[in-house]
Amino acid sequence: MELAQSVSNIVLYITIKQELAYTRSLTELFDASLKDLQSAYVEAFALDDDFLIAVINETYGAIYNYMHEYQKSVDYYQKAYETYEQFGYRAHLAEATYGLATTYRYWKKYDLAIEYFEHYQSLISYTPNLDISFLSAYGLGMTLAEKGECSKAITIINKGLKLNGPIDYNAELFKRKSLCYINLNKFKQAQIALDNANN
Repeated sequence: MELAQSVSNIVLYITIKQELAYTRSLTELFDASLKDLQSAYVEAFALDDDFLIAVINETYGAIYNYMHEYQKSVDYYQKAYETYEQFGYRAHLAEATYGLATTYRYWKKYDLAIEYFEHYQSLISYTPNLDISFLSAYGLGMTLAEKGECSKAITIINKGLKLNGPIDYNAELFKRKSLCYINLNKFKQAQIALDNANN
């Protein structure tokens, strides 16, 4: 931030401040995080930079999700989504959609979560990036499993496990798959999935 300020790059300075606010939220320093983000918002508003404001709104959405303030999270993600849609920024639209889907999942509004995860899948169809495809399968598979639609969930989870997902996310998928097999009274498969999670 100091370096960006020293060369008078205010857009970079605001972007870094927004990233710092997000990073602080990951360590649950929510008061400091929201204070930094509010400051970044005021500066972006003064620049009349709609894109930067949308990025900040998306970050608000993520932070309020971590704080379990789901309605606020949805409201901010929706604002970001609308701005990205005006610009036609498909990758950013997908990111905001994933945020909405995740918020609805944690809010236990599973039908809305599924709707947004499916919308996310359609938005990312323009790229063959398997990492992005993994997030889609992960979110949808976990949501279906949590909703109790285990047969559908296992199919999606298996697709996700074939992609290049982070190891801890794969472990979560295996654990959720194991629980689904238990619900389906398939205990041998449940044990295999649990062993895979442990590995």
